[in-house]
Amino acid sequence: GIFKNITGCDALTDVLEAVDEAVLSGIRVKINCVPCRELNEECVESLAGLARERTIDVRFIELMPIGCGKNYSAIPSEEILERLKKAYGSYKEVLSDKNGETAQYYTFDGFRGRIGLISPLSHQFCGACNRVRLTTEGRLKLCLHYDDGIELKPLLRSEKSDGEIKECIMAAVENKPKAHTFSDGGVNGNEEQRKMVQIGG
Repeated sequence: GIFKNITGCDALTDVLEAVDEAVLSGIRVKINCVPCRELNEECVESLAGLARERTIDVRFIELMPIGCGKNYSAIPSEEILERLKKAYGSYKEVLSDKNGETAQYYTFDGFRGRIGLISPLSHQFCGACNRVRLTTEGRLKLCLHYDDGIELKPLLRSEKSDGEIKECIMAAVENKPKAHTFSDGGVNGNEEQRKMVQIGG
């Protein structure tokens, strides 16, 4: 019922079968979940349980106030971890060796997979963030919070060389915002107004 309410279709069985097929094929599967109190709060433990019998990463991402997200209440990562500890027992933190890693991973006793927590609000990681997004319209978006970015489509259709286009991209990335201000409600007047589905991600 909850899956259908969120996605608009009754295809949970199909999705889980596809996950299992992907795991069997050797693909490292990540399942992202955005927990919020109004929609799926009671599903946290069962979603994490998908990583008990499968070699997958189940990642809980703190809800960001973008688009529809402004209408719902986020569940902090600390609360998620405490609930999972009560449900599944002790855990160990997994140290990452990847630069720009946004998730903190944990292993629980008896789990084949890992649990990841991505905490852009409670543990802002902007200083280590190396993420940019390319929208379907050809816009290179530098930060989820802000509307800043460059339009790549006109550059690609121009007479500019690949080297010149690369320089434009590098200059934009070097000016990537140093931090978001989600917790302050935004202060610069150029906050992103589009929904995540329109942005990509």
